[in-house]
Amino acid sequence: MSTYACDCTANHSHECAIFKCSVCNRPAIVSAPGDEPTYCPLHCPEHDYRHEPGEGKRCTTCHAEPPHDWGCED
Repeated sequence: MSTYACDCTANHSHECAIFKCSVCNRPAIVSAPGDEPTYCPLHCPEHDYRHEPGEGKRCTTCHAEPPHDWGCED
């Protein structure tokens, strides 16, 4: 379990912002490893979609899902 405090103002949920985008300060779903900047899906410099167990394909940097027309090879 994370020791970071969320920024909820009411009704704690899975969408609580524990991490913030280093560009716009909006909520980010995942943190970057080490000292690397954290990004929201809008400001992710390069989406790197990979299979995440139990979640399907997600960007390893910002956790965004690929667009519906994204042609990936399995």
